Amino acid sequence: MTKIICLELNEVPNEIMIEIISDINLKKYQYNFEFTPTISLDNNHLHPWVTWSSVHRGINHSEHLISDINQECGYQDKKYPTIMSELSKKGYKVGVFGSMHSGRVPISEFKKYSFFVPEAFSGHSHCKPESLNGFQKLNLVMSKSSAREVSKELPNIKSILKALISYVQHIYKLRSLFCLIKQLISEIFSPWKKSRRRILQSDILFDIYMNLLYKHTPDYSNFFTNHLASSMHRFWEAKFPYQYKKQVSTNSWINKYKNEIDIAINSAKYYIKSLMEYVDNNSDTQLWIISSMGQSAVQEYKKSQSYWQISDMNSFLSSLLEKKIEVKQLTQMIPIYGIESSELNINLVADKLSKVKSNIDIKISSRTKTTLAFIFNKKAFKNKQEIPYFENLSNYKRTIIKGLKKVKINENTGTSAYHVPEGIFYRYGVSLNNLDHLLREDGFLPITCIKDLALDLCDDL
Repeated sequence: MTKIICLELNEVPNEIMIEIISDINLKKYQYNFEFTPTISLDNNHLHPWVTWSSVHRGINHSEHLISDINQECGYQDKKYPTIMSELSKKGYKVGVFGSMHSGRVPISEFKKYSFFVPEAFSGHSHCKPESLNGFQKLNLVMSKSSAREVSKELPNIKSILKALISYVQHIYKLRSLFCLIKQLISEIFSPWKKSRRRILQSDILFDIYMNLLYKHTPDYSNFFTNHLASSMHRFWEAKFPYQYKKQVSTNSWINKYKNEIDIAINSAKYYIKSLMEYVDNNSDTQLWIISSMGQSAVQEYKKSQSYWQISDMNSFLSSLLEKKIEVKQLTQMIPIYGIESSELNINLVADKLSKVKSNIDIKISSRTKTTLAFIFNKKAFKNKQEIPYFENLSNYKRTIIKGLKKVKINENTGTSAYHVPEGIFYRYGVSLNNLDHLLREDGFLPITCIKDLALDLCDDL
């Protein structure tokens, strides 16, 4: 009888995982790790919302066609159900915590799960159990307000108190509380350390997950964290300056931020050790650590001091269409933005976006009948006086783009590391099956094999 705990370490490459594992005293634990390198065979631009769909649904992007966060995917849910959905329908106890695209699962479906906490891109704060709604509401606010640059503002007291009550009902250990106090104190003396709030957010979420794990002992559960991926994108050069043929950052910047990824690694190490301890005390359970792809250094990457952000979607689209329009904005990962509206409105916006000329880079990312995602990716102009505009093709006049704000990037970072198809699959526990028959000639396991492995293992229950 084998249960599965799946730690979804977003975008973590093996060189980071080796560093994590090497710092764990394995002699204290019962089992050894089994490592299998994985590879994404998705044929479009690699993004986590694409590759995690391939992991969860067991097919590549060419079939599931899920290209964006909060994309409407009812068709895919019926034809290519996720690991979690399929196991829950079979009657297994399943727990979901933050997995990519879990925000699109209907609230009415939550009753089928032992626990269900949607991702940080969810359009609502409903959870199972409902006692977590207060904390999830704060989690969503924190995620949205710190999309590209971590906000220095704190949420209102009422939201914090509701979240605190919610958290106290699901305490595992007090580590995250001590981390919170330490973080707030450190920001008093070093305000630039506020970017570490992303790590703290993950630490608190993991505490809640562990509480639910011990309380419900599901047959299959997963916990998703993006805290390492976020740090690696920004600070890879600070940790690995020797990997760059030409140094992009100054020595002082590298020295200032050289420990940021290590701090994120320490949190991941704590998660893994906690789960190893759980497995050691539950002999019917395996720990799986997965990344759907990895990251590696980007040579000659560009740094940014500021960028343009769409702060009011309806004003932005109304200035684009030159008439008033109202849509629902979906949570997305900047520089991608998503909207949901009627089929007529989606057609109008899509048509205009495909034709418009502007001094801002705009490109449609994905589209369904009622949702649309587009890339709005123009950093601040060298000429600070230049205002973002649309060019009207009918009268050749320029329309000033409304609904934007210019955001300063205090860290002066860029994308120093980016996605690569190679990822990780680590297993820990008893009765680990041999996977050699699933490997390609180059020794890599396609990420689409993981779903069947999970279903087969759980079917042995």
